[in-house]
Amino acid sequence: MTEARPRVLFLSDGQEITHRQMEALAALNSKGSMKGAATALGISTPVLHKYVREVEEKAGESLIV
Repeated sequence: MTEARPRVLFLSDGQEITHRQMEALAALNSKGSMKGAATALGISTPVLHKYVREVEEKAGESLIV
């Protein structure tokens, strides 16, 4: 029998926003910088930029100033 697991799904105009992308935005909010957020998440700054860019494309607007 397959084990059932709960899943939270974030959508923006029908586009799925992944859990990792949401973590990236939350880390940016709490750390206040790309470098600080990337360090907190244990990823490189270019990967963090990629996550943010993907969310911005899905949202259809810039989210980070």
